[in-house]
Amino acid sequence: MLKKGYGFAGYKLGIDNTQRLKFLIASVTKTFTAAAIIVIERQGWRSFEDPLSKFLQDFPSGDKIKISHLVLHTSGGFDREKDGRVRQLLWNGEYPIQKVRS
Repeated sequence: MLKKGYGFAGYKLGIDNTQRLKFLIASVTKTFTAAAIIVIERQGWRSFEDPLSKFLQDFPSGDKIKISHLVLHTSGGFDREKDGRVRQLLWNGEYPIQKVRS
């Protein structure tokens, strides 16, 4: 696997991007993930009707959430913009450029 950073992490500051920096990619991967799930479903490996608890036993309400809910973004899961735990988990409360500046 190629591990390399390209371009700038902070263009105005002239800070190079490296393989160690993390970026929030937001919804970029949703289409690819949905397409992969469709292929898996069509090959008979999994069903859109499989509950999430089949794969993540401890997930809250996992028996009520189906793969189809996740693909269609109708699972009723938390709002990552309002739930600070996601940002903490990924960034420890800091964006990469803040780390570079300090």
